[in-house]
Amino acid sequence: MIVILNGYPGVGKLAIGEELIFQISGRLLDIHSVYNVAFALAEFKSPEFIEAVEKIESVAHDLILKLPPEIPVVLTTVLAGTSDWGMPSGNGLCASVRSEGRCWSCTSTAVLKRTSAASRRPDEPQKGSHATLKWQ
Repeated sequence: MIVILNGYPGVGKLAIGEELIFQISGRLLDIHSVYNVAFALAEFKSPEFIEAVEKIESVAHDLILKLPPEIPVVLTTVLAGTSDWGMPSGNGLCASVRSEGRCWSCTSTAVLKRTSAASRRPDEPQKGSHATLKWQ
């Protein structure tokens, strides 16, 4: 199963992904993991930045497809405008497994109210969290 959480920056994709992985025991690939390499080594939105993001996503997607289908994978992606580089990164991956019924996509449209991680146990759900989720 592959779950793709789309949304604008700051809406709580990572918090939702972490909670979902906690509930279903799987793997989480956050978009920050992909973008951090590109941010560290290339100028934002430059051809080198875009190329780095595409290559890192390609490697990640190849590894995800090699996992047994019963291992859930949650990816977070960012909605960042209409340019090619800003399209949700899971689209190609999802297209390759959708026919097998392995992919679900969700868009988060509300900001989560987060409590301090220091103020709660790792296994305790976030209090006051809410989001509007639209499954596709």
